[in-house]
Amino acid sequence: MMRLVVSGLLVVLVNGFAESQRLLDHATLRLAVDAMLHQRYDRSDSLVRAFIQSYPREPIGYLTLAGLEQYRSID
Repeated sequence: MMRLVVSGLLVVLVNGFAESQRLLDHATLRLAVDAMLHQRYDRSDSLVRAFIQSYPREPIGYLTLAGLEQYRSID
């Protein structure tokens, strides 16, 4: 149940962020969430960190990374 809540929250955050900010690289976060949902945690981690490196002032990258760590810990 917790996995469903975390994944749902991440999908909402990423989609909302993409709509509000219109970043060209929001696809990276969508790929990261998809990788996370398919338990490819290393791939997801590298995608999120690449996003953070490109957009260090955007909080959604850090929120996604925190969600990834939470999701990984309950797996």
